[in-house]
Amino acid sequence: MTMLREPDVRATGRTTFIVEWVAGVLGALATAVGLWMYHGPDDGMLRLFGWEWDVAALSEAWPFGLIILGALALFAVFSRVSTHRRDELEGGAGTYALLAILALALAAVYTLIWVL
Repeated sequence: MTMLREPDVRATGRTTFIVEWVAGVLGALATAVGLWMYHGPDDGMLRLFGWEWDVAALSEAWPFGLIILGALALFAVFSRVSTHRRDELEGGAGTYALLAILALALAAVYTLIWVL
């Protein structure tokens, strides 16, 4: 009989958790900025805390690219968390799976808007 050694997941579990959170926050920020740019004011000037950005001069690809890439990053993070934490959480895995589906739907909708 041989003894199989199981890998120690405690050492990489914390690092994986931090990477998931960083990717999720960056994806959420990218999506929020893209949505803010796309649904911004008609004059093309975004104002926040006294700063002004002329987003009318930016290419049309910037808001759509930020929305789609941010939503895809959120999809990747939420799907990873839902499969990774399925054993640890009783009801949380289904919530993360639903959030992953919503993030993918957001990316698909804005991809269709951009293409059509």
